[in-house]
Amino acid sequence: MFCDIHAHLTEEDYKQDLPLVIERAKIENVNLIILVGIDIEDSKKLIEIIKKDKILYGNVGIHPHEADRIKEEDIKKIYNLLKEEKICGIGEIGLDFYKNYSQRENQIKVFKELVKIAKEFNLPMNIHLRESHREGLKILKEINYFKGVLHCFSGNEEILKSAIDLGLYISYSGVITFGSERLERLLKKTPLDRLLLETDAPYLTPVPKRGMRNEPSYIKYIYQKVSEVLEMEIKELERRIEENVKRLFTIN
Repeated sequence: MFCDIHAHLTEEDYKQDLPLVIERAKIENVNLIILVGIDIEDSKKLIEIIKKDKILYGNVGIHPHEADRIKEEDIKKIYNLLKEEKICGIGEIGLDFYKNYSQRENQIKVFKELVKIAKEFNLPMNIHLRESHREGLKILKEINYFKGVLHCFSGNEEILKSAIDLGLYISYSGVITFGSERLERLLKKTPLDRLLLETDAPYLTPVPKRGMRNEPSYIKYIYQKVSEVLEMEIKELERRIEENVKRLFTIN
């Protein structure tokens, strides 16, 4: 089976055909999709969506882009959302010093608070780090909590090694199909027992669907590319990824 550990099915892009999107995923042998939240309202919305199908699970969180708008009471609301059925982690959380849609000090503050909550609940984190890997890993070290995945990995070999040494998982998206030799080298250096895959739908649509709206059924193209780069049978890759997903997110 295929697993998609990071998708935004709450986006307006799916307003008209979400049930069909989920059915297409099932037809393509996708048996697990983790929806991730970008703020409190988005997290509440995904909680309602994941109740509708057994292959859907959720992570609730606050994206770094939203940090300027977050109040202390919003952080506290995460506690209640974590008690909802089929919530298996905290995410999307992290730092984004590339777009800087929120002030860095606010991003850091919110990220620290959410990492502390993840540690308190012993839940995995779905982490977004862009142009901020060193700062993000520094915060994890400071709080001494490393149960999580670096989603849509875009770091370098040094960052990869540091993340692996800390115990983090590494997830690759449709960008791996774009022909980046650098990313393919990093993929080859990622231990199989730490490897995860994702669509980040509706973004980062893989080849050969690039330019279209992304959706979880397209995860098959990411698996195909990764199996080619790693020179391994796709069925074996499916098995290893499934094991990793269930181990990290504690899904039976």
